[in-house]
Formats: sequence, C-alpha cells, structure tokens
Amino acid sequence: MAANEQSLRRIPAFRFAVPAALAVTLVWGGAIAATLWVRPPAGIQLTAQFGHLLALCAGFGAVLVIDTCGLLFLTGRQGAAQTMRVVSAADPVVWLGYAGLVVTGALLEPDLDSPLTWLKLAAVLVTGLNGIHARLLTRELAALPGDPSFGGLSRAQRVRLLLSGTASQAAWWTAILVGFWHNQAASVA
Repeated sequence: MAANEQSLRRIPAFRFAVPAALAVTLVWGGAIAATLWVRPPAGIQLTAQFGHLLALCAGFGAVLVIDTCGLLFLTGRQGAAQTMRVVSAADPVVWLGYAGLVVTGALLEPDLDSPLTWLKLAAVLVTGLNGIHARLLTRELAALPGDPSFGGLSRAQRVRLLLSGTASQAAWWTAILVGFWHNQAASVA
C-alpha cells in the first residue's frame, strides 16, 4: 500500500473532504477569475492548446483505467485489492491531468459569455468534487478486511461506487464534448 494512502486513512473523512472540496472550488474559481484579469502573452495559445491536450490525455486516460478496473470489480472479474492497487497508482495522474486542464484552460481565454463555456466549467467542477468523493470511497474500501467482492460491499457502498463512476464519466465526457463542440463552432465563425 502506498504511503500516501496510509496517511490519508488516518485523516477523518470530514477533515479531508471539506478542505479538499474548498481547495478544488477555490482553484476552479481562481482560474475563472484569472481569465478576467490576466491576458496571456501573444503566441501562448498554441502552447496552451497542446498542454490542454496533454493534460486531457493524462487525466482522462487515468480515469478510464480506474473506471475500467471498477467495471471489472463490479462484474466480479477483479478483486477489491487489485482494484485499489490500480486506483492508488493512477489517482495522482488523474489529479495532475486535472490541474493541468484547469491551468491551461484559463490560458485558452474561454468565452465566459457563452452558456456552453459555463456548462463545461460546471462539468470541470463536478469532476473535481467527485474525485474527492471517489478518494474517500477508495480509502473506505481499502480499509475493509480481506478482499471483498462488489456483492460483499454494503448496499450504501455499492450505490456510492455506481454513482461516483457514473458522475465521473458524465462530467468528463460533458467537458470533453462541450469543449470540442464549442471549439468547432468558434473555428467556423
């Protein structure tokens, strides 16, 4: 088990979740505020787009690995212990990708007058907040004795896992597709 997972387990859920959710929300809001007052230097747009694409590949790629392992766990093809090992390894990559997307997204000068932009921004916030919930779930499952199957979890744990996985995919895909559609509309105009 990774040292960061051991130290995370010692922190009561409330003491981790509230500051983490506040940090995600403040960074998200700060990135939006930065777009209002900071103009990136000329020529940075292409670099920011490339960085945004790299961060998307890293973050969403790691999410797909985690969610695929979750699906294997759900269907009984993989145990909780193996799933937790993969989640522990991929989680930092998700957060690095997420942070990269927030920073480079601010440099892309989003159109804050567009409802599509706000839909994407809301999906980005949901992604971050759900990531905190998923981390708490991971900690809870890692603390269970033995190697329980999905069916061996409590009903509440099963529901939370299903809702978290669904929210993860819905928020990531919403942000990706809205960003793509909005970019296509802007390039045509």
